Amino acid sequence: MIMRIFDLSEFDFPRKDIVERPRVDPLDVMVEMARVSQREPDPIGQAISAAEPAACVIYAQQEAPDGVRTWTGSGFLVDGGYVVTVDHVLPEAGIGAAEVYISFDGETSIPVDVVRGDADVDVGILRSQVPLPIQPVRISPTPTRSGDIVAVIGAPEGWPNVVTVGRVSATEMTPSNPPDPSWTEMMFIDARILEGSSGSMVIDVTGSVVGMVMGVIGRRVDEIGMGQNAVVPSVRIIRALENASSRG
Repeated sequence: MIMRIFDLSEFDFPRKDIVERPRVDPLDVMVEMARVSQREPDPIGQAISAAEPAACVIYAQQEAPDGVRTWTGSGFLVDGGYVVTVDHVLPEAGIGAAEVYISFDGETSIPVDVVRGDADVDVGILRSQVPLPIQPVRISPTPTRSGDIVAVIGAPEGWPNVVTVGRVSATEMTPSNPPDPSWTEMMFIDARILEGSSGSMVIDVTGSVVGMVMGVIGRRVDEIGMGQNAVVPSVRIIRALENASSRG
């Protein structure tokens, strides 16, 4: 077998058109970056930034026959110096002396009084013993709709300002096997609910509170909510606050 070696320079191959890339002016790049940075942020991001300062950690301790119990929860500040949380986070009445504190930054503790609220719907109310230089959140009197974007802001296991985002899955729904009789006509969301998030505020894209996390119904995997994430609707929170205000 004879192998021939060709000198490719002897052949006249047709040349493809060469397309030159346009030169990019670094100044144009900087102008575009500045323009992008000035775009209006995502509405839910703005809402989170506005509502986040009102979210707080709840620290509680209570004397009991078996010793002193301590635990944490989530809550949020509303008008009148009231802090809203779930009733099952509050100390049990008649068990023993109890102390409750809140913190907006995870460091400074502020003493609060237990006002209660409406245990039938698991809404608990606290009230600060001192004026608070924090902007309270507004509670929406308008029901949400399925599909609305919402954000959960709370303090799972004492970690302040933990945020998850999702959508409303259902409204005015009663689960088939609720863990408590108070879990009726609830709102349900698909935003991830972390362990210890009970009492976290649920806000809409305007930054208004549309509900409060009660808990998770269903299966849990590695302490991450994989069931139905139950939320107290805002109308029930408003009713509980009216009851607390009428009692002084």
